[in-house]
Amino acid sequence: MAFQFANTFLRDAAELLASLKKGPGKIEIARALHSLKSGASFLGWEDLEQEAHLLEDTLESSQGFDINWRKVAVRLEKLVEKRVLEASSGLQKKTTVGQAIRFTELEQKVLEESRQRKEHFYRLTCRIDPSEPLPYTRAYLLSSKLETGMTLIKAEPPMDNHEADFSRPTFWFTSDSPESEVFMAANIDLVDVVDLIRLDYRDILESGEVSIGESTGAGDDEDASLIVNRSRYDETMQIAEELAWRLECRPGTPESTLSSELQRCLESLAFQPLEPMLTDIGAAVSRLAERRGLKARFEWTVASGGLDAATLELLGEILRQLVRNSLRHGIEPPANRIASGKNEAGVMRLNVERSGKFYRFHFEDDGRGIDEDVVMERAEREGLISKEGGTGLLEILCTTGFTMTDDADLDGGRGMGLEMVRHMLLGEFDSDLELDNSPGQGLIIHWSLPEKHMRRPYLIFVSDGRSWAIPADSVHRRGVMDPSRVNASGQGYSIGGGLIPMVGPMGLRPPGTLLPYFLEIHHRGRRAALLVDDLLSEEPWGPGELVPADPVGPWCRSFKDHRNGIPILSPALVYAAETSEPTTGV
Repeated sequence: MAFQFANTFLRDAAELLASLKKGPGKIEIARALHSLKSGASFLGWEDLEQEAHLLEDTLESSQGFDINWRKVAVRLEKLVEKRVLEASSGLQKKTTVGQAIRFTELEQKVLEESRQRKEHFYRLTCRIDPSEPLPYTRAYLLSSKLETGMTLIKAEPPMDNHEADFSRPTFWFTSDSPESEVFMAANIDLVDVVDLIRLDYRDILESGEVSIGESTGAGDDEDASLIVNRSRYDETMQIAEELAWRLECRPGTPESTLSSELQRCLESLAFQPLEPMLTDIGAAVSRLAERRGLKARFEWTVASGGLDAATLELLGEILRQLVRNSLRHGIEPPANRIASGKNEAGVMRLNVERSGKFYRFHFEDDGRGIDEDVVMERAEREGLISKEGGTGLLEILCTTGFTMTDDADLDGGRGMGLEMVRHMLLGEFDSDLELDNSPGQGLIIHWSLPEKHMRRPYLIFVSDGRSWAIPADSVHRRGVMDPSRVNASGQGYSIGGGLIPMVGPMGLRPPGTLLPYFLEIHHRGRRAALLVDDLLSEEPWGPGELVPADPVGPWCRSFKDHRNGIPILSPALVYAAETSEPTTGV
């Protein structure tokens, strides 16, 4: 199983375990455990799968109310960490043999000094365009820029080895500058891909070496997929967003129309290919089918080069649940399939079609299908429907806890799979499931997703007695305000090796303003400290929840909705302090 697939599951697991620590309701706990178990089963992590299964048993028993779920989450975290170490170690043995880079005593001393100055430690990996006959010259230009504006620690290959292969150079350096400045330094002709990763000082200072890492992810083979460097994409989106804000007062003009079109085009670029994830699911299907004494395979046809990262992760969870559902309830044993005139191996297929601004998904299996009369009879017996009926098949199958089996095992049987899929689709995309049932022949499940995951996290805070919101991805740091860091003029705040202006929702703060908290905002290389009274929450909002409104200030563009009326600030608020003191000195 690819480690990339494991990384996706680990991000999901971290969120699920964090939710367990908060002690949610029974249904939320059941969903979290079911998701952990399904992800672990696809990765072959049997200890985590078994632990989650036993916890599901306990949850359904009378002891479920007496469990300290915070302790449970800590125990599961240790299991996950153990598996991560094993997986990463196995991957390193396969991919980084002979690629460990040692740091000299002098280099480690420089690193320690940078750590004490509270600078960030980075690894920068590049790919030089193959059309460049002398890639060393491009690497040298980049090395010189890093030496000028940052503290360059090491380069691989070393810059004094002119004969080495510089097609994919890697640099380790420290800096207190915004990451956007690093990408500006790397903005050199014929430097195609730039991959920037923040490192932990301890890893190098304790061992004296580090793996050079995997490639930047840009393969040498041409295909139909477009993979966009995430940091450069985010920076470009910030420019487009600021342009839209500056043109907000001129609606209907050609400039405003072009700005909106630019944002839409950029959003369509943030694709990641589906094939790696689908290949991983195919490998898991064969293994999980064999565990149940079945034969099955997974096939797919996709009309898309990829999906955005957030949508792709959600699609992975949906497919895991549907595959497990088919193996548990749909695909028959080989002997039964042969007796009914089918091939001994069951087939699950995913077909993805483009339809306007949506993707249409069709997941099908050629199993036994659903005996609707038996389902309705059981639902009536369990009190889900009356004798008069009126409740559809989909509603019954998606009822929490409804199942056609009397025993649960590692592969399901608790009535959670379809319920979770429907819950995710409705909650994230306002999309629902559709069923095409052919008893004895199989089942097809349909749903739609927008071409981009449009929901965006916003940080909600209180300033001047009023609630406000700002895009969470523009907030670099949150902290308690320290009056000793305010400069003599009362309008600058010292943090991160520099002095940044102090602003509020309406612009530059009056001299001497002190509030309990601050948000360090980054926007296109500029920084500002947004002073706030209180931090409330972080909420994901979609376009349908935002309504245009007359600005309540020069940097406010829209409200969350009519009921809450929370004004949303632009991260371009940092430009409100353009005339303030320089942000580069201490």
